[in-house]
Amino acid sequence: MPGPIPDQCDADDNATIEHPSGQLQLRNSTINNAVTGFYNVQTDGDFLYNAANTSAFNNAGTIDKTAGTGSSTSRDAVRQRAGWHREG
Repeated sequence: MPGPIPDQCDADDNATIEHPSGQLQLRNSTINNAVTGFYNVQTDGDFLYNAANTSAFNNAGTIDKTAGTGSSTSRDAVRQRAGWHREG
């Protein structure tokens, strides 16, 4: 089941966003993860979904996967300018 569905929302992350479970569906929304930003994924599976073509997750910071035993994916949402990091 999908999690929060922001519609026409823009967010700038300069610190940490915790994503403990579920899927975030973006609709006409943008998340800008700045160079100093950390997006902490703590769930397995498809954690981020672009539900509208005008949506984006612009990553210049770090996306960390710090929990779960499986893989995490994002469907057509992340515009990558920095690295993913997987905790061992």
